[in-house]
Amino acid sequence: MVGMVIVSHSRELANSLVNLVQQVANADIPLAVAAGVGPDRSEFGTDAVEIMDAIQSVYSADGVVILMDLGSAVLSAQMALDLLPPEIAEGVHFCGAPIVEGSIAAAVQIGLGSDAQTVCQEAMHALDPKNEQLGAPTETAPAPAAASDLPQEGALQVVLTLKNQHGLHARPAARFVQMAASFDASIQVRNETSGKGPVPAKSLNALATLGAVKGDQVAILASGQEAQKALDALSRLV
Repeated sequence: MVGMVIVSHSRELANSLVNLVQQVANADIPLAVAAGVGPDRSEFGTDAVEIMDAIQSVYSADGVVILMDLGSAVLSAQMALDLLPPEIAEGVHFCGAPIVEGSIAAAVQIGLGSDAQTVCQEAMHALDPKNEQLGAPTETAPAPAAASDLPQEGALQVVLTLKNQHGLHARPAARFVQMAASFDASIQVRNETSGKGPVPAKSLNALATLGAVKGDQVAILASGQEAQKALDALSRLV
């Protein structure tokens, strides 16, 4: 499983973010923090040696993704890379995503068993849902859907009404993604009420762009070996 390191100038901010990530991702992912400086890490700043130790603590053959807050955190992380053995440094991936939204998106993908490149790509699109809701332009090109995410001809479909208070946002959306990814099926979701979609069901960012709120009707399309099982399970979850 890919490891993740959060590098921040504030230990308090980093710890709060970890709590949020663990609630949303709902998975025991390899996660480490390198934040603050000083004897008790209460001062603002970043420490290259602490970042190096954090990377090593979550490193595996699958690699490590690093998310950073401010520019000097990037410099410290780059210094940490120079301190690492070459075989470990080769597996480190710097991700320029926004640290809060990016960490959540990355953690969900790590929990699904995605590779480091996919984790970084998903994190880099973490602002897409916010930009969609605010009507702002998206700075990054939409991530292309994988062939495995596209339902085939004759896909099964179910239309459901969202009943939870906040619709498909944050934790509910993360649970939906985790459930969808547990089946051998290609699954997409469309907001029938607003006409948005369809989008891949295994992407937290994609689901969030649907803007699906309480009372909206969503169509779930699935094909593949476990299509019916997936629709049954997702229907129960909704």
